[in-house]
This record gives sequence, structure tokens and C-alpha cells, in this order.
Amino acid sequence: MMPTLPSSVLAIFAHPDDESFCCGGTLAMLAARGVRIELLCLTKGEAGTVAAHLLNGRSVAELRQAELEQACQILGVTGLHFLEYHDSGFHRPSQLPKRLVDQDVFAVAREVVRIIAQTQPDVLLTFDPRGYYGHPDHIATHRIASAAFFSSASLKKPPQHLLYTMPTTAMLERFNIAGFGSFDPAEFALPDPILRFDTTEFLEPKRQAILAHQSQSLHGSGIDRLLPELHNQTSSQVLSEEVFALGGSRTMMPILM
Repeated sequence: MMPTLPSSVLAIFAHPDDESFCCGGTLAMLAARGVRIELLCLTKGEAGTVAAHLLNGRSVAELRQAELEQACQILGVTGLHFLEYHDSGFHRPSQLPKRLVDQDVFAVAREVVRIIAQTQPDVLLTFDPRGYYGHPDHIATHRIASAAFFSSASLKKPPQHLLYTMPTTAMLERFNIAGFGSFDPAEFALPDPILRFDTTEFLEPKRQAILAHQSQSLHGSGIDRLLPELHNQTSSQVLSEEVFALGGSRTMMPILM
């Protein structure tokens, strides 16, 4: 049940595919109910592993931007924005010149505030303080988006709420089973999120949006190992349940999405 809906949401993420993997069901659900959804991606995922045959003369950044544009169409995201920073890498740090983790948080936050002023969202949505699963770019994005939310107070129409997407216990268990690391739910998942959604009704657009990021969801890829049900269309709680924590609010009561 959603007694009160925001009129607009700006989702702020680090790489193409973050939006679909972390909260694609919620974005599709809100878009279907008339909420304007826009996305700001701070990098183009240049350090991601990509099969050579998919490039077809394009750079990794060009391919991943095209994949993100397709995912946005599927989810109902109507505005897509980029900042020109570079993917920092995860297991192996990238050598790109403008790595997100090397940037001054408040300098990037000022750029984000300009996007906020342009889009005038009611809600900002970004990563939780642990960066969902600890990716350094995710943590940097959390800090940047949080700084932007509080720095936007002087705008004529500042966002009213800041929400953090975070992994469920079931998702953390998948990380552990797939060999992505050893994730303690007590450390990475908050026990009492402010919002918990069952997005089963929107499972198919979420699945298709993740698969639109073909370079990241091929058979044998990291996402494929983590979510084998992507390719067999089975119902999945780990895909359909999405949870969020409240990071900040300018009103007495948060919007109950």
C-alpha cells in the first residue's frame, strides 16, 4: 500500500546496472504509478569486464551507456544524466585518470546539486553507507549524494527525503554462496528498514532491465552467478524484495512510498 507518492525521484548511482540490480522493481513500480523517475550515473562503468565481441567498435563506456539507456526505457526512467568521472574498479583498481574515489566529495556534490536544481526531485535515492556490497565507488556515491542532499537546502525546491537502497538478508546470502565475499548481515543489512517493498508485480521489467546490461549479465558473469533465475524467468524473493533506509528528511514524516 502506498498512501502517499512523491511526484519525482532522482536516483543517483555509480555505474550502469546499479539502478536495475539494486532497486529496478521499485523504480518500475513508481514509474507505472505516475512518478517521474530520473537517473544520475556518476561514471559509465569503464572498468567493468566486457566480452570483446560485444564492443563492435565501441568503447566500454559507449557500450555500457547504450545498455543503460535501454534499461531506463524498460524501467520507465524518463531522464538520464551523467557526470564525467571514471569507474574506479573493484577487485583490481582501474588506472583511469578521473576515478570517482579520487575526487573531492564536496566538489562532486556541487555538480550533483546543479542536477537537483534542474530536475527538482521530491526524493533522492542512492546507496547505503556500506555501498550495498562495499564497492568503493558505491561508498563514494553514498557520500556524494548525501552531501548533495544536505547542501541543496538553499535551493528554491530542495528534495524532501533521502533514501538509501540496501541489500536484503537473502541477497547477502546470495553474495556469500556465489563467492563474492563474506558478508555479515548484521554489518551490511539494517535490521529495520524504513521501507520494504514486494515488487513481484514488476519482477519482469526488473529482470529485463538487468539483462539489458548484457555485458554484465552474460552466462558466467558475476550477476549471472549471483542470480541464476535471470535467465529462466522463475519467481524469486531475492529479486522482488527491495528495502530502503531513511537517510534524511526535511519534513516531519517521510513520504510513505
